[in-house]
Amino acid sequence: MYYLYLFFYVDGQSLSVFSGHPGLVALLVCVATCLVLVFGLPESIENNNISQFLVVLGKYSYSIYLVHFPIIVLYLSEPFGGTILEIPNVIDGFVIFCLIFSFSYFLYIFVETRPFKFNMVKASIACTTAILAMVILLPVFKNYFTSSQESKIFNAFTDRSEYRCGKLVRIIDPSTSSCKLSANLQDVDSSVFLVGNSHADSIKTAFSKVAEQNNILTYFLVQNNPLMRGGMDSASIVAEATLNGVEHIVVHFSPNSISSETVTQLVSLAQNNNISVTLIEPVPVWSKHVPKVMFS
Repeated sequence: MYYLYLFFYVDGQSLSVFSGHPGLVALLVCVATCLVLVFGLPESIENNNISQFLVVLGKYSYSIYLVHFPIIVLYLSEPFGGTILEIPNVIDGFVIFCLIFSFSYFLYIFVETRPFKFNMVKASIACTTAILAMVILLPVFKNYFTSSQESKIFNAFTDRSEYRCGKLVRIIDPSTSSCKLSANLQDVDSSVFLVGNSHADSIKTAFSKVAEQNNILTYFLVQNNPLMRGGMDSASIVAEATLNGVEHIVVHFSPNSISSETVTQLVSLAQNNNISVTLIEPVPVWSKHVPKVMFS
């Protein structure tokens, strides 16, 4: 019975009340651990082979804790793949196990127990020098081993502006609903209101530059879900446009994000306030990650 709590399944990413963390099973594990700490274990359990193995495992547990996550993430990493934690097959699982075993062993021997003496000042200088050398040399090696085509793909993946109106607007004026994208425009002939979700966010920089060339001031919404569930409705958007003296609303969403009835309602309310509305049709949404497909 004392070993049963070792096999309790707790999923740290689950929202389940039973198996999540926090959850019922996690609470049972904590209670079982407390009981063992308070009352101890019978000698028959403490002295058997399984317990001796767990003692050895506990000795290396902190080193295992330190090395396991970076090893898993680095071994399973893929271009544009993000953080991958799911081990695909038994072979990869065995390799990861061997790497964790080896690195945790050496970390325990050479860092935790330190059978040799060393000068802390010299060690600090050596570590600092090594880190600075890596910071300087790694970009050089990256450019050397990365082709021009691969660099363009990576640059395309990072070719994006700040999210919506940026963090500074939320700090300075957290209650605002919109912001100016062409704040430095001197001679303003008219103004336009760009409304949409992430697809509008992706075109806002190019859109505002073209508008600025024509002396048009561009306003943009802070929200990422206008005209959608939980976002600003048509009346709120028209009211915001009227407040800023906007004469034209440009709508751009991803496919199937808003209904035709919503667009009709927005157009009707805008026309009642002498505001014209233009709809930019949704662009195709690819089923696969485009930079990742190009890279592979």
